[in-house]
Amino acid sequence: MWDGMAEFYPWRAFYASTLHSGYLPLWNPHQFCGTPFAANSQSAILYPLNLLFCIFPVWRAFGISVLLHLFLTGSFAYLYLRKSLTLGRSASLLGAIGWQLCHWQVAWLALPTFLCVSAWLPLALLLVDRAAQRPTPFRALPLGFCLGLMLLAGHLQIALYCLGLVLGYTLFRILPHVKSEWIRLLPCAGIALALTFGLAAPQMLPAIELAHFSHRAGGVATWETYTGYVRLALPPIHLMTLFAPNFFGSPTRGTYWGIGTNGGPGAYMEYANYGGVLSLLLAVFGVLVTWRSYPATRFWSITALIALLLALGTPLNALLFFGIPGFAQTGSPGRILVVWSFCIPVLAAIGADRLLHGFTLKTLSKSLGLFFLLALLAFGFTALWVTRNAPVGALAANLGQEAGDLWRLPVGILLAAAAALWLFKHGSIRTPALGGAIAALTALDLLAAGYGFNRTSAPQNIYPVTPLIAYLQAHKDEGRIMPVNRRWSLYGPPPAILPPNSAMVYGLYDTQGYDSLLTGQYFQFAGALDGGSPAPSENGNMVFTSGVGSPEARAASARFIVTREPIDVSGLFLRFSDASGYIYEDMKALPHVRTATTPETFKLRKTAPTRLEFEGGGDQSFTSITVADQWYPGWNASFNGRPIKVSRGPYIFRTLTLTPQMQEESRTKVFVEMRYEPMSIRIGLYALCLALCGAAALTAAAIGGRLNRRRRSC
Repeated sequence: MWDGMAEFYPWRAFYASTLHSGYLPLWNPHQFCGTPFAANSQSAILYPLNLLFCIFPVWRAFGISVLLHLFLTGSFAYLYLRKSLTLGRSASLLGAIGWQLCHWQVAWLALPTFLCVSAWLPLALLLVDRAAQRPTPFRALPLGFCLGLMLLAGHLQIALYCLGLVLGYTLFRILPHVKSEWIRLLPCAGIALALTFGLAAPQMLPAIELAHFSHRAGGVATWETYTGYVRLALPPIHLMTLFAPNFFGSPTRGTYWGIGTNGGPGAYMEYANYGGVLSLLLAVFGVLVTWRSYPATRFWSITALIALLLALGTPLNALLFFGIPGFAQTGSPGRILVVWSFCIPVLAAIGADRLLHGFTLKTLSKSLGLFFLLALLAFGFTALWVTRNAPVGALAANLGQEAGDLWRLPVGILLAAAAALWLFKHGSIRTPALGGAIAALTALDLLAAGYGFNRTSAPQNIYPVTPLIAYLQAHKDEGRIMPVNRRWSLYGPPPAILPPNSAMVYGLYDTQGYDSLLTGQYFQFAGALDGGSPAPSENGNMVFTSGVGSPEARAASARFIVTREPIDVSGLFLRFSDASGYIYEDMKALPHVRTATTPETFKLRKTAPTRLEFEGGGDQSFTSITVADQWYPGWNASFNGRPIKVSRGPYIFRTLTLTPQMQEESRTKVFVEMRYEPMSIRIGLYALCLALCGAAALTAAAIGGRLNRRRRSC
């Protein structure tokens, strides 16, 4: 939830305001002394549905986007189950609800890129089936568009898992026909892949470039880093939440005490694997009944097993960790639960379809027996592990005080389903009524489990404009701010003032920041500024800059020091104070634009996030100009209308080195314009245009061919 407020709200607000001003938000000047924005894939500036944030107020657009994507998630899943697997309406509805409202989807809603990626997964599978049935270039186009939207949606790790599932499903569908259809399959696959990467190129290429410069870059996939990676996996004891989602408490009530693999507190959403107790039972039934007769059951069962084993941190992870370049920089293995969370509703829909078309008590009793055996094993293992490795009081309190809440709903759902089956078997209700009852019980189960997870609030309650903020906003063009934060907590209210990324909301310019992909050079610079690691122990993607009065802070033009407590540092003067904090002005902070030899001051104009202009001039010439903004490839500059090279230094800032002729001109006139025009974005936009033109040409050819055939038939 904190990431939703501290990352995604500032990002989407900045995205919307920049587009409204007529510019693409390629660069973020508000954090880290300036940092790439579009290159962080989670900014998702080219994802079409993010235009909702430009149409509606940003805080309201989050809710609209969630509703829209949840609707698409369920609708696409229903179409896939109905059209591709040819299941009945009730069974398809049950599977769609199970995927739409599963705990994985709901627990990650605060990070919208997760849902924006996973929503397109069932549509991609449906389009794979259509293309496999009749492989034509025209049928490859929608598949390419769908896969491209997955990559544009923002979360590359979730997109990688979903694309891997689509690839596996494609092989499953086409391998029986490769020998006879390979001449038609290859062009179809080539067109889909070309369109996929053509659409995603403007976002993927800058992201790949930033990955080379990021604080995560340079890490070699070693056994030590692999061990650290699998420590973040789903702990086996959390398999108990397959049957009871709040077995370890709930963050919505402040009772969560889940245990991570490393022995510390675990993140609830990282372990979210609940898909509904009835869905799990129906999935077991579907596997037992259709394993031999239905190939899709075998595919989805094996896929679910592989996903669960990967989520548990088994040695299978080594294949991905060491085999896929860049995979070592991704998040925890538990996030592959997105695949598990899709497989279970699919298998449940298959099981429900067979159940509605007749069942024997013998087969049903086998399924119930296996289901309860798995539940008892999970409970026994969990109880044994917790009593040995965790405070017994936590388990006792959970099973004692909350036992009613813990078991009432799952047991009630199973009893209600049993009653519906009994009525169906005795002819009291018909098949449509039974199917509707099972779907409704699944929806009730998942809605109850996910209730209260995603609270909403108006932005003024999260980012209020206090007198302290108003003072900083009134002086924002005089220099950067440097909030002093040294402590952090993921498990309580953050003891911080102006937390990272809040400057984006308030329109300020900050030395700190919070981003999953920040540049390694800035991380090192902030470490030198602080005299140690700038990241709190709980979060390596967060940068604090607390070295008040350091040469690095003054070189960064950190003029306003914001603190919770009063401080006494030479060169600092108190400018503002109230109950919320203190603002000091560092009179020794260097100007934002300066020269090495003269105290020349320049008139600075920040016309857009990707543009910077300043002008000045004096009686003395100078050899170079330093701009206290982070250097990064893609920044170009002109001096009095002529190109001039932008180089790095001192520290990480941008320097313009003047030629002898420019030095003479600097005595009378200086006008410098800097623009952020990265080559990776340009190449990506060219690729996007080519992909769209190719898609238009193929569409026109397909339509023309159909019209010609109709004329001939007439």
